[in-house]
Amino acid sequence: MRARGIHSEPVVAGVTRQLPSARLDVRRVTAAATWFGRWQRDRAVLQLLSPNALALTGALLVFALPSLQALLIYDREAILAGEFWRLFSGHWVHFSGTHLGCNVAVLAAAGLILESGTAVRTARLLLVAPWFISAGLLVGEPQLRCYGGLSGIATAAVVALALDAFARRRQDPRAGWTAAVLLLLFELKTTFEWYTHRSLFALDTDAGYSVVPLSHLLGGLVALILHLLPAARSAGGMPASLSRRFKATTD
Repeated sequence: MRARGIHSEPVVAGVTRQLPSARLDVRRVTAAATWFGRWQRDRAVLQLLSPNALALTGALLVFALPSLQALLIYDREAILAGEFWRLFSGHWVHFSGTHLGCNVAVLAAAGLILESGTAVRTARLLLVAPWFISAGLLVGEPQLRCYGGLSGIATAAVVALALDAFARRRQDPRAGWTAAVLLLLFELKTTFEWYTHRSLFALDTDAGYSVVPLSHLLGGLVALILHLLPAARSAGGMPASLSRRFKATTD
């Protein structure tokens, strides 16, 4: 008598269906593990190459190489003579260790929090703010011969954080208080520097330079402008198209 076997392809309503194989595909698992390992490595590299990390590293390198400072510093006469790169590069020149340390500390903290949301907004801020601040100084401070420091950009990062927190105040009441505190500190600091012409944090006043409050006001202004742009606001969370699609599916 012939034993009956089990068909690997059962017929259901006249249609033949191939059963999925239960065997483990070792090659696919190995490829997935390799891809995951590369992704983790590339992610670590991208974190080291983040916009904020690159900006801070640039400031440290310029300070360690004094020969670059004369080529990069904001010099009004040189800019008007056609050396327009100084409008951007001048912010990475610092005049003392205290000057460098204060600016790097503020930008490192504020930039790290900004990048936790998205690195795109941080990159946009770091690319736009130097040109905007320097152009404002070129027009608003005609007697300013030289300028250097990341303080204007650091101020822009702090104001950007405050504006982000203010936008989340309805979902998180604590965010509203955070925004109020940051904006109040910005106002008090700028007012103090405007009337005293002294820096509130960089206290080495004997270094031969003075604070330029207009650069901080311009930093706050460029942060506000970028925050109000639709592209900048959608970059802070999910893309605008995806946000509309999500809202349509949940309503």
